[in-house]
Amino acid sequence: MNDYSENKEKYLEQLIKLQSELGLIRYYEIAKDKMTIPDYSNHNYTGLTDAISEINSSKLLPLLIELQSLLLTEGFMDHPHFGLRRNLSKAFFNIAKKHDVDVLKALEAYLDKENITFHEKSFCNFVIADIEDACKQCNDIPWSIRKIKQFLKENE
Repeated sequence: MNDYSENKEKYLEQLIKLQSELGLIRYYEIAKDKMTIPDYSNHNYTGLTDAISEINSSKLLPLLIELQSLLLTEGFMDHPHFGLRRNLSKAFFNIAKKHDVDVLKALEAYLDKENITFHEKSFCNFVIADIEDACKQCNDIPWSIRKIKQFLKENE
């Protein structure tokens, strides 16, 4: 992976978009070393962190939870507009479209950790509430015209 790239970032965005564990592990390592997102800059934007928002594979859920833990570590610097917080939320939401129970269990397990901070609780609760709301809307089956007419007739 990326053997011709000095900092191993050359194809990282594409690897993450392809749901690669190796790509996400490398992203985590770089972010942990820098204590910020790899593409953090006030002047430039590469889109590397945005690639995380395209993740929809449940096999990457444990790595996303690790990234969440890093994000919520004191001293970690995230970009206010295109940062890891926003993109992790999107990734959790994407995975939850098919594996909502797995995502909710992972986030609830995170909440059960000892010495969890207020920021960790609020982030997890925000994502959980978002997923639960989406599940309620997706599981709602619209009525047919016939069923609506029948309901109105019965409740006149």
